[in-house]
Amino acid sequence: MIPVPERMYTRHDLFDGWEPEIVGSWADTLDGATYLEATLHGLRAPDSAEVATGRSLHDTAMTRFLHDRLWAQGCRPTALMGGHAAERGSPTYRAAADIAAGLSRRGLTVLTGGGPGAMEAGHLGARLALSTVDIGEAIDDISADVDARTFPLGVNELVVGGGFEPEALAQLHRWQIPAFRLADQTAAVANDTVGIPTWHYGHEPPTPLATHHAKYFENSIREDGLLALAVNGIVFLPGSAGTLQEIFQDAAQNHYRSVRRTFSPMVFLDLDGHWSRTFPIRPVLEALFREEDRAMVCWTADLDEAVEFVDRFVIPDA
Repeated sequence: MIPVPERMYTRHDLFDGWEPEIVGSWADTLDGATYLEATLHGLRAPDSAEVATGRSLHDTAMTRFLHDRLWAQGCRPTALMGGHAAERGSPTYRAAADIAAGLSRRGLTVLTGGGPGAMEAGHLGARLALSTVDIGEAIDDISADVDARTFPLGVNELVVGGGFEPEALAQLHRWQIPAFRLADQTAAVANDTVGIPTWHYGHEPPTPLATHHAKYFENSIREDGLLALAVNGIVFLPGSAGTLQEIFQDAAQNHYRSVRRTFSPMVFLDLDGHWSRTFPIRPVLEALFREEDRAMVCWTADLDEAVEFVDRFVIPDA
């Protein structure tokens, strides 16, 4: 059973033992071993009171650390939401990195769900925002291996029959190598970001490009908490079912003013008509929100406009 943490995790905490030359070495890290144990003991319903209590204590501590880091210290937390399947080097991936960099340069703290795709890109951009490293060149580097551009695994492919499936573990390892290499190369210039992943989707390991990891067992607590923490606003990049869930969960928090009694900005990056044609959600949200609330929602394909819209918001006192 994983002990109750004393702070948020770093990538060294989660990935100590990962070696680029050893295929499948993630399985022996804290992150990998915890995912396997959590899977064997029941991801949704723990198989014993001891396991359930341990997870609850762990997740409660993580929530406290996030609150202290992001609210008590006066940060301006802003989240990027988007699909885990966004290919490295794709327009969506580059847009996520550029927006995250723009937000960071304006003093906002970037949060994501901590996983692959648009989430990884957000950490890449924010990580390098205050450095002299060219973000475009960093994206070119991380996407150089054409067979490691897209996250390779589905939900039920990594743990099979009570253990890790070797071929899936090898695919995951190849996908991890470019991100770990970039994390090592940029460690000295990394700007702070926070990833908030979950072992419920532990087949998607956290990105090493985040400087802080608040990893949870319970996805429902993690999901609601991530949206609530992002009081300075959320930028929704193209995504599918998971991103749609986050949109309407955030919409409910805003509609009921359940976080700091306020409506925080919602920005929809409508690349290639993703939110206007593929998933035409605007009429639903405009029917839900009051007229004055609609001024807190931005629909745009312009990256600079997205950043400026979020930056204008002033967080109310708690």
